[in-house]
Amino acid sequence: MEIGLTYLCQECLLQYLDANRRIQLSARCPSVRKLDELVPLRIETLTIREKEITLNRIKYKVDDSFLEMKNQLALKEFSIHITKTLPFNEIMNKLMGFFFNGRKEIKVHRFKAKCALESVVPQGLKFMTPNLIVDQNSITTAEQFIHEDSLPIQHLVLGNWPSTVDRFPFDVDIVRNAKFLEIIAAFQSEEDGWFQIVSQLSNRQVSLAGFSIAYQAVALLITSWKEQLKDVGYKIIVDYGHGNLERLKDELNSLLSIGEVAEDFGRERVYTAKHISIPLTHTSNILINFLETTGRPRIEILTVRHIPEIIQNQE
Repeated sequence: MEIGLTYLCQECLLQYLDANRRIQLSARCPSVRKLDELVPLRIETLTIREKEITLNRIKYKVDDSFLEMKNQLALKEFSIHITKTLPFNEIMNKLMGFFFNGRKEIKVHRFKAKCALESVVPQGLKFMTPNLIVDQNSITTAEQFIHEDSLPIQHLVLGNWPSTVDRFPFDVDIVRNAKFLEIIAAFQSEEDGWFQIVSQLSNRQVSLAGFSIAYQAVALLITSWKEQLKDVGYKIIVDYGHGNLERLKDELNSLLSIGEVAEDFGRERVYTAKHISIPLTHTSNILINFLETTGRPRIEILTVRHIPEIIQNQE
């Protein structure tokens, strides 16, 4: 005698089933569709491009006459020809609606928005995610598709935003409040305002990539932190245009000998081959670490509690 799964068993099964399989199961089995909409859909990685959706490891590529599916693990792909010719953005909209409409919650661990979401995502659809990548897209419009329960975003990557829409995207709430902000942009020169941007950011952790910063600019940033008496817990990582900290050391000594920033609170500045420690307040330091990576050299600038042995321990 065959016995069907109970409601609770079905709910447990759906909860841990791969998102692609759940979507296909719901489309083919009306008996589980209603329950499926109530059980939160959990997605490891979702990438949306202009003509392509990648849901975990399954890629769906659309055109005005076909839908192509490819499993990245099995390296298999097949195409479904669409009998009616439609604009690709309308096909994408219908596909997104087929995947997600009616679902109570859509939780995405890593969401990559690499196109104008408003052109392909149905209005009103929102995603919950701790990790968001917005590239070739407006953060102002992408913010509309992020569920408020996701805020503040744990890790936000922002790159190649349209300046015509986002003149200063760092004022947008979702950017300003992100716990870790990673900026990928090719600022053509220091005059483009990157220093003003970095010095005004309220994010506690920031990473900048796509251009190298000269030692003079790093020294200006450090002295501005001293003037602001920056709180403990801030960190910036940037590509560095030099192979060591020697020039930075000389520039810092020159800048820190002037005015109020010269105050060292009875402690010495510490310089080593890969680390610099500058007194910030009576109880905190600015620490600069030289990071040797496979690509460009990077430096890490952070505010820490004053620990006398911190430099010696790192050597």
